[in-house]
Amino acid sequence: MGKKNELHVPTEEQRAEVQRLSGVGITQFQIGLLVDLDVKTLVKHYRDDLDIGVAKSDSKIASTLYKKAIEDEDLGALIWISKSKLRWAQAENKPEDQNINLNIRDWTVKVKK
Repeated sequence: MGKKNELHVPTEEQRAEVQRLSGVGITQFQIGLLVDLDVKTLVKHYRDDLDIGVAKSDSKIASTLYKKAIEDEDLGALIWISKSKLRWAQAENKPEDQNINLNIRDWTVKVKK
């Protein structure tokens, strides 16, 4: 992996590739294998690119989810955003409001707790 004692000078193509790979969740070790660099060298010369790749990817995902929630009125996206971003939570049932339904063959028995 990489040549020892050689000064590494990143190219724009390498920076773009590191951003792309980090953005899709490839580990730093795996990126190092793919671009033929030791992890220490990768982190030293591409720290910003590793972070930018993840940020761009997260931004794209968040934008797509937001578009689905707002423009497409996608219920699943709306619920996810309300729980994660707005910190809304599903109301908890009170013990006295819970029912147990038992189905024994053709008989249904409703038991109040």
